[in-house]
Amino acid sequence: MIKQQLEDDLKKTVKDLGFESTDIVCTIPKNSDFGDYSSNIALQLAKLESSKPRHSSLEIANQIVEKLKSFDSFGDTQDKSAQDNFSEIKIAGGGFINFFIKPEKFAEELIEINEKFGNSENGKGKKVIVEHTAVNPNKAMHVGHLRNALIGDSLVRILRKSGFEVEVQNYIDDTGIQVADTYIGTKYLDFRSKESTESIEDYYWDIYTAVNKKYEEDPEFLKHREDVLKGIEDSDSTIAKEVKVIAEEITSWIQKKLAEFDIYHDLYVWESDILKFNFWDKAFEILKNTTGFEKESEGKNKGTWLVRFGDSDDEEHSSDKIFVRSNGTITYTAKDFAYNLWKFGLLEKDFKYEFYADKPKGEIYTTSIIGQEMNQFAKGELVLTVIDERQSYLQQVIVEVFKRLGYQKQAENLKHIAYGVVTLSTKTAQALGLMLEEQKKSYAMSGRRGIGVKITDLQDLLVTKIQKEREGKEQKEEGLALSKIANNAIKYFMLKYHSVTEVVFDFDQALSIYGTTGPYLQYTHARAFNILEKAKGVKVFVDEKYVPNTEELALIKNILEWPDILREAKENLEPSGIATFAFELAQNFNTFYEKSRVLNADNEEEKIFRVALVMKFKLVFHDVLDTLGMEAPEKM
Repeated sequence: MIKQQLEDDLKKTVKDLGFESTDIVCTIPKNSDFGDYSSNIALQLAKLESSKPRHSSLEIANQIVEKLKSFDSFGDTQDKSAQDNFSEIKIAGGGFINFFIKPEKFAEELIEINEKFGNSENGKGKKVIVEHTAVNPNKAMHVGHLRNALIGDSLVRILRKSGFEVEVQNYIDDTGIQVADTYIGTKYLDFRSKESTESIEDYYWDIYTAVNKKYEEDPEFLKHREDVLKGIEDSDSTIAKEVKVIAEEITSWIQKKLAEFDIYHDLYVWESDILKFNFWDKAFEILKNTTGFEKESEGKNKGTWLVRFGDSDDEEHSSDKIFVRSNGTITYTAKDFAYNLWKFGLLEKDFKYEFYADKPKGEIYTTSIIGQEMNQFAKGELVLTVIDERQSYLQQVIVEVFKRLGYQKQAENLKHIAYGVVTLSTKTAQALGLMLEEQKKSYAMSGRRGIGVKITDLQDLLVTKIQKEREGKEQKEEGLALSKIANNAIKYFMLKYHSVTEVVFDFDQALSIYGTTGPYLQYTHARAFNILEKAKGVKVFVDEKYVPNTEELALIKNILEWPDILREAKENLEPSGIATFAFELAQNFNTFYEKSRVLNADNEEEKIFRVALVMKFKLVFHDVLDTLGMEAPEKM
């Protein structure tokens, strides 16, 4: 490929000129006036020599260009001058080297594009564990929960396309405060029967809201929480068994809801099983070997086991982190610590497992006390935890404890994928009946107060909107189901924002099907498919001597960016760049389609090349959409 060959030649040039080895990456300038590719290698080398300067960046750039021109083509493999590949090489101010490639060289590149274009074997032999979703099994999922699952799923797809073996886990917190509160609501509130409710998710959503309202009205009612939390930790107790029934019911609903978005896990890990399989007991013994882990003998934390972190100026977070409360119950941090030890294979203990549900190309398993032993889970080299930015401190605590225990490599490979929370726009908050006490740009969702956009409700609203948009329009053929168009629209809306960005959810924006949206991308793919259907019978091949026009060239260059976009997403563990690239690629294709006739081209040469270009575009665009977890429809 042009870019790879150019980078290889630059590396050879730098070595031949006697400079220190350094990373060389050619970038595609946003402004075509600066060439097709640009490199700042001369500036890098000048900085490396700053302590003993021999050359300015401009001098180094001139040396590199002169040497490069002496090579035989790219990669020193053909018996002709490299100038046959470049129309021009310019040195810009400061030492940037800008390469202008002859247009026909880009036409040649299309020949190399196939189904695996962009994918790599970089991660082959390495196992990654990705934990995502982790919704408390106490109520319906809202759009904030869905953002977690969508980011996690796209990272799984990115890593798999990069050659990694990826195991996807969902941590089910069935022993925490939230599920305890839902259970309390079912036991002690005079609430409507489940049978009289249209949906399970609505029933538990409402009951969780009702029990928290009861706490505000009657603080004495809170005494039930401590009793239930203690009961949950005794797996043989009636409370633990009844709570598990509720958690399993809601988790089953969540699993089916995620399947509607084509999101699947390999393993469901139940927090209660971390206790049942005595993971904490083993982790506790390991923790005794770490600096600063001790039992508090006085003060407000008397009787607790905690990790000391010294003085802290952070008012939000204590300098000491409690792992075991004075009443003997274990904190979330303690259970998560044990869980992460197991993920890396450091705990020397394992769960038992049983079949949970079918999924495309496999099965989902769940941890289970009555299951069987299996040897396929955990033991990851890299562990990613997708959880919102508000949990950053707790994730840092676990990493620090790993370091103190001497697990330096694992600490470096235990990565928190933080994302910004989803809040509500003023208009959306008003639509949900939220009393706005003060004017703000956004308002937080609150399950306790029953404020949030449930996924099912959003799906229904979007389907209704699409139906209205289609009223009066003739549908010649059945295309993608409205529910699937809605789900893909929601996916793209969530993934187009950088992960750490707070998403201010607005009904009007989320329900839009025009502009920078999922439906726009899918219509583009369907358009490419339709062109190729009409072009059946056309002999398709890429003429290496064909000189692309402006629109063809822009589309080819854009297509060729895909390997770099995927690599950057893998290195940064960030899917939003792919969402941006997908929109730009769709725009370039549609511009090409509007300005360069394909089936009615002026001559056969143009027709053959343009059909080939559409075919290569569709191949790559399908892969891009798949990496975002979006369907690539043949019809809409």
